[in-house]
Amino acid sequence: MNYKAIDAGVDAVHKVEIPASWSNPAADPAPAELKGRPATVKMVKELMEKSPGYLHIFHGLVERLFFELQDQEYHRILYITLASTVEEQLFEQIKSLVEENPGKYGRQGLSSELNYSGDYLNRIVKKFTGYPIGRYCQKILLHKAKRLLIETDMSVADVIECVGFKNHTHFYGMFKDEFGILPGEYKRVHGHRA
Repeated sequence: MNYKAIDAGVDAVHKVEIPASWSNPAADPAPAELKGRPATVKMVKELMEKSPGYLHIFHGLVERLFFELQDQEYHRILYITLASTVEEQLFEQIKSLVEENPGKYGRQGLSSELNYSGDYLNRIVKKFTGYPIGRYCQKILLHKAKRLLIETDMSVADVIECVGFKNHTHFYGMFKDEFGILPGEYKRVHGHRA
């Protein structure tokens, strides 16, 4: 192992342990414990080696890191302000879970995930949406189905299967109640055009 110092811009210099393989560009793959974070590994490398042009490379890597952070698979954004009540924060968590995992959560699933009683969660959702949890989750699924009908070439049957409805007749009725039109007609009018 090599030891190099990074000047942190403060009165102290921090020592960082660097694997010997990092000094060889051909052996650049990050160690197993750093896999999945190549931008951060390269950023540290550039700051430590200080080769000509390292600041330009570092700035580019920072931009790449921000780009990677935009991928919503790695994080979840909850909109909470200092004035948010506990109920508002809880509803944002519920909303986030339901929207990110359509069809996965119902009243009982949310209750076990968030460690609150189903009745309390139901009151929270009803307070902010006007719907009980079950209906709110159905509305999320219907809006996902609507988006798939518009943005993809999937058939109505494929969309129904994708959003997790088992009963096609029930789906057709709910879709018509929600949007005032049957899914097939909606796809013909608004559907994806190549």
